[in-house]
Amino acid sequence: GKAVRDGFLAAYLERPEAAPRVLVYDTAELGVLSAYERALVDGAQFVIGPLTKDDVAMLAAGQLSVPTLALNSYSGESPPPFLFQFSLDPEQEAREAARRIAADGLSHGIALFPRSAWGERLSAAFTSELQTTGVTLTGSQFYDPGSRDFSGPLRAALGRYGGAGDRVDGKAASHRDAATEAREGPQFAFIAATAQAARALKPQLRFQMTYDVPVYATSDAWDPSTRAAADLDGLTFPEMPWILSGGQVSTALWAVLQGDWAAEGRGRLRLYAFGCDALDVMSELRSGRTSTGIDGLTGRLTFGANGRIERTLFMLDWIENALRWASIGDAD
Repeated sequence: GKAVRDGFLAAYLERPEAAPRVLVYDTAELGVLSAYERALVDGAQFVIGPLTKDDVAMLAAGQLSVPTLALNSYSGESPPPFLFQFSLDPEQEAREAARRIAADGLSHGIALFPRSAWGERLSAAFTSELQTTGVTLTGSQFYDPGSRDFSGPLRAALGRYGGAGDRVDGKAASHRDAATEAREGPQFAFIAATAQAARALKPQLRFQMTYDVPVYATSDAWDPSTRAAADLDGLTFPEMPWILSGGQVSTALWAVLQGDWAAEGRGRLRLYAFGCDALDVMSELRSGRTSTGIDGLTGRLTFGANGRIERTLFMLDWIENALRWASIGDAD
């Protein structure tokens, strides 16, 4: 929450003409309904927030008096008037991953998801989108997100193409024909994972197989404040234009996040960009300029149906080598 707030305020300090004044309310302290009512009493003409799904649902259950840009998605069937929704939706990235896999010409592969509500949402989004592309999942498994040993779900997903690293008395358990398995086996793997889990999952996947497969993920698998992670070399995932450009837009915020705010910003760079974009979205909504869209820090933003702001990451916004990103991030 603080990262989103500070990203918004950083953008506002650069463009104070975007709003006559900004007041900040702590929903954790006040509660979302009390914070909203206080904002109205203080004369708010536009409200940005809340941030969590539960708070958005609670706010949407009542009557909104002014345009409100929720910083999460509303799961109800018909959002109330005055509600707009802007989120960093991992489900949208999972759907984009499915489309990227199809565009890369791959026909069948495996997927792994954490056993959690977040993992179930990504599983539903990824598999449904994959079905529309004609790509087949030959194996899909859930794993314990607190584990460090993922051999069980990996072997279950891979079937007979797993277990390549097994040893008996220090020797390979059986002879495997890597060329044949590469022709017949999975052509890709998709892993829904945090950065910590991904650093263990990807090398363990390679240990299980006789051949390499391209591995896809959402941006959650990579912490952009990390300078290098050899275990993730070759991982393919979508990324924000701001991260890929090394902060070439909003350079002042990027500089302070690499310097004085480095500790606070670790693991949260994307949230600062999200806060910055919230200011631009608000400005467009207040002015009525919603037909052309925004080239934001987090992606290409367009104004869709039911008050949803859609975020698109294009093919060029995919990182195919984590070590290559480190050199981009260090660029002036």
